Amino acid sequence: HVPKSEKVEERLTWLQTTLDRFDKEYLIIFDGIDQIEVFDELEKYLPPRGRCLLLTTRMSEEARKLKFETIELKPLTIEDAVNYLLKATCSKEQNQAKILAEKLGRLALALTHAAGYIRCRKISIEKYIIDFSNYELELFKDESLRRNLLKEEKTILTTWKISIDSIEKNLHSLL
Repeated sequence: HVPKSEKVEERLTWLQTTLDRFDKEYLIIFDGIDQIEVFDELEKYLPPRGRCLLLTTRMSEEARKLKFETIELKPLTIEDAVNYLLKATCSKEQNQAKILAEKLGRLALALTHAAGYIRCRKISIEKYIIDFSNYELELFKDESLRRNLLKEEKTILTTWKISIDSIEKNLHSLL
């Protein structure tokens, strides 16, 4: 029931004062805090400790400065990644699932994007591998983009691009 406001500061102030009076347990998730300026701003509005607060970031040093306990998320094991892909896509392509899992760095987010796309488009894992490779080549032919992103970021960007292009294509066909 956060009041509608265009200003993030107003919403955060409302949230802070409401939570200060709240006597029940709660969970607040701040997702994707990946800029120093956001950390600085966020610190002003964090509720007192002792409640449940989850912050996702790739900036673990900044999180430590705010005295957050950090938990590093690692890629899935190859076995877990393959099992996930097979289950999420209802596929029996064991070898192709292994190839895709490795190609996606066994990253949970990338695997989820790929599995959703495969399932919705009703394509094979093998077809997705081909599409992924083509998109990857096209996206990163620009040297600056290739140089400035981590491998994990490139993987996620590629899976997003495949899904977004598919959505756009479906929207255009409806119009």
